Amino acid sequence: MKRTLLSTAILAALTIPSFAGTDSAPAPRDSKDMKDVKQVATEQSDAGFYVAAYGGAQFDTDYGNNHQTAGPLSTHSEIHSGWGGVGGIKGGYNFESHPLANFMGLRLQPAIEAEALYIGDNSHTDGAFTPGGNTRFSSNSADFFVNGILRFKNTSIVTPYIGIGVGVQYISTHGDFSDAAGDRITGANTDDFDFAVQGLAGFDIAICNHISLFTEYKFIDALGTDGDASSNLGTYHFKPDQIQQHLITAGVKYSF
Repeated sequence: MKRTLLSTAILAALTIPSFAGTDSAPAPRDSKDMKDVKQVATEQSDAGFYVAAYGGAQFDTDYGNNHQTAGPLSTHSEIHSGWGGVGGIKGGYNFESHPLANFMGLRLQPAIEAEALYIGDNSHTDGAFTPGGNTRFSSNSADFFVNGILRFKNTSIVTPYIGIGVGVQYISTHGDFSDAAGDRITGANTDDFDFAVQGLAGFDIAICNHISLFTEYKFIDALGTDGDASSNLGTYHFKPDQIQQHLITAGVKYSF
C-alpha cells in the first residue's frame, strides 16, 4: 500500500509542471518585429492626393524663326521678349515610394498630375515690316498639361523632383506695328491651339503636417502656331516655327 501511494505521488510531481507549462503566457513579440510593423505602416501612408496653387514669372520667350505677313508686306524680324506673369493650379496623386539607397533613406516616389496655367508676355521687335518702325508685341497663353513626376524622398524636409508633361497651349498674340512715317498696321491679333510639351524641376519644403512650399523651373515648347487675323492691310499671318517659354514659379501644396 505504501509503495502504491509513493508511486502515485512521484507521478503527480512529474505531471504537474508539464500542465503548468501549457498554461503559461506567450513570450512578448521582439522589439525588432514591432519596428518592422511600424515601418510598413509608414511606407504605405506616403501615397495620396494633393492640390497646389502657384505664381511666378516668365523671364524669356523665344518665338523662333517667326514669319509674319500683312497683305503684301512680310517680315522675319526677331521678337525680343520681356518679363511676364505666370499663375497656375494643379492636382495630382503620389504613388507609394520605393527604396533606392541607404544614403539618407533615399526613396523614389512617382506621381501623376493635371495642371492648368496662364502665361503673359510683353515683347518688342526690331524693324518689323519697315526699317526704323516702332513695333510692340504681346501674347497671352493658357496651357493645360498632364505631367509625370518623380520625387526623390529622403530624411530631410526638402524633396527634389523632376517631371515631363504633354498637353495643349491656347495662345493669343497682339501686334502693333507702325513705320517712321506714322503708317500703322492695326488688327494684327491672332489666336491658335497648339500641341505643347514641358520639362520641369523643383523641390518641396515641408513646413507642417500636410502643407509644403515648392518652387519650380519650367520649360514649355509649343509647336504648330499658325494664326490669322484681318488687318487694315489685308490678312495678317503669324507663323513661328515654335514658341519656347522659360518660367520660374513658387507656390503652396496641400497633401491629403
